Amino acid sequence: MSKSVNSSNGVVTEHDPPHEVNKNKSANFWQNVFVGSITGMSVVSIIQPMIYFKNTTQARAAEGGQSVVQVKSFEKNPCVWYRGVAGFAASFAPTVAIQTAANGIFSNVWNPFFAASAAGIISAVVVCPAEGVMIQQQKMGNNFWQTVKYVYTNYGVQGFYRAFTPTAIREGAFTAAYLGAAPMMKEKMQSFGVNEWVAQMVTGVVAGTVAAGISHPFDTFKTQKQGDFSMKMSMIKAVFQKTAFAGFGWRVAMITIATTVIPFVQAKLNAKIEQARH
Repeated sequence: MSKSVNSSNGVVTEHDPPHEVNKNKSANFWQNVFVGSITGMSVVSIIQPMIYFKNTTQARAAEGGQSVVQVKSFEKNPCVWYRGVAGFAASFAPTVAIQTAANGIFSNVWNPFFAASAAGIISAVVVCPAEGVMIQQQKMGNNFWQTVKYVYTNYGVQGFYRAFTPTAIREGAFTAAYLGAAPMMKEKMQSFGVNEWVAQMVTGVVAGTVAAGISHPFDTFKTQKQGDFSMKMSMIKAVFQKTAFAGFGWRVAMITIATTVIPFVQAKLNAKIEQARH
């Protein structure tokens, strides 16, 4: 049996005799699910305030038709910044778990970049309703279950999947950055003798910024559409043309942190698990 762990992103792959392939694939799948869940939970508390600032900027930009919102207009109470964090944490952990596990499967047959992107697109099934509820919580101030009831009562199941397509595109770009591009860039830099920490930071910033630039218009469209159910498509398009990059700075910070922290923690956790197995 031959097994390897990617030193950059920790994704487990195997090269086993036929009679052991299914057994090891199952073990690796659940290992990726576990590691993805832990890393997803660990980063939520860091990025939640940035998500609040980004969402608020996008919502107020939609109201005023301007892409820049003054910082002084934000709530100063940290409790408001973390409104909806429980629901987001409960969704982000399985989201990263799905992305990590799906990437582990796809990377056996596809290019790492495309495998990661496909994993992100699949995860939109969980991300879209979870973020839609969080955005409504931040807007109305209700608790999680009150918000779920409000959306379901007024808009049905389809209300939870409002803006699904832009969500899937955004997640595809985000996952391609932290599970695809960043690990490949880090591995390349380390092959030239660059320190692991330096390589992780540089690749996180570069991959995160590029991913944010590509996907942010889709994120803005998604956030504005999920934030105001009364807006017609023609209105959303008109607003979007003026505010496509509203909240871009906050999202760059958020994705840069996630793209730096998640692959690093995943690689370390997987290395520890592999050591324990042997």
